[in-house]
Amino acid sequence: MKRRGVLNALSIAGVATLTGCLGSRQRSEPVDSIVIPEIRLYNWTQTPVEINVIVTEDAEINSWKTYRIEADSERIISTTPSSPGVYSILANPPTGSPRKTTAAWVLNNYGQDVVEPPRVALEFDLRADGTFSRDYEMLE
Repeated sequence: MKRRGVLNALSIAGVATLTGCLGSRQRSEPVDSIVIPEIRLYNWTQTPVEINVIVTEDAEINSWKTYRIEADSERIISTTPSSPGVYSILANPPTGSPRKTTAAWVLNNYGQDVVEPPRVALEFDLRADGTFSRDYEMLE
């Protein structure tokens, strides 16, 4: 009787172990890249401004452009590249401090596990008081 009980317990443990292995998901590698289909530049001052936007990947400059934004308006830029990457974006306004945004900053602030590179709209605001800020919006 004891022998049969031990065999039953071992077979149940074996099936449970095998089921656990088969039923569990494989952990994927952490995502470290993002896709940036657009950058939004906002100018809430009363004068037109020019903002330099520099996009780098792996310490190489991918894009460096200057955009003019009229007073109290916004400008949406379709970015290149539109493929996933470990990007760093620096926006440099005429007043206020430059703001650097990285893929790591976006992913850390998002606060959720992602399984594929998320699509993100980056936002840079030049406020009426001259301060400059950054933010992002996750896109579908």
